[in-house]
Amino acid sequence: MRHANDALQDMLELVNMPDFETHEGWKQKSANRNDIVFSKHFAVGKIFTMRTIFDFPLQASFAEHWENFADIAKYNKNISSVKIIDELASNMDVVYYAMKDFGKIKGREFLMCRTFRSSDDEIIEAARSFSLSDIECNPQKIRGHVILAGGRFRVYPEDSAKTIVDYVMCVDFKEKNIPNIIMDATMSTLIIQDAEYTRKQIEKLKEEAA
Repeated sequence: MRHANDALQDMLELVNMPDFETHEGWKQKSANRNDIVFSKHFAVGKIFTMRTIFDFPLQASFAEHWENFADIAKYNKNISSVKIIDELASNMDVVYYAMKDFGKIKGREFLMCRTFRSSDDEIIEAARSFSLSDIECNPQKIRGHVILAGGRFRVYPEDSAKTIVDYVMCVDFKEKNIPNIIMDATMSTLIIQDAEYTRKQIEKLKEEAA
């Protein structure tokens, strides 16, 4: 629990920095027709972020992201396994996340604790890796370390029926010889695909409710 709470404090500090809002001093890394991924070096490592908008209210958008996290593996071809290991509280759990081999990068696995804090118009989510002796490493994977992941969900100022999301990810893949261009592409793809998956699920929910 301490790891998740510490990550939450780090996330709050990050998203409240003036240059986080404007992306001043951040480098553009990747983009698609909807979104742009930026990165910046910090003391903890290189942090990647992407701002996107979901055509869905705040609470419903976050619920889709949080509660159906384990379903990502069904729709994302780069993810081999996602499991909720334990629910520690209504706003905290332990999750296992494994990636398939991605280009020249051997598949990684991560064990992390997630938490979130919500207010009327904003939800901050944060996750961080930790060690647990009960969960053995998969010999087919390399155990990576999530330094900080999650983001900020807010009511979109121009339309309260929409949600603006700032994704955040900082990961140590535990391999020093991965070229920066490969690492940047991998991190950008993971963030973009997560947003695309959530957007597709939102459209599905809207169709079912119609």
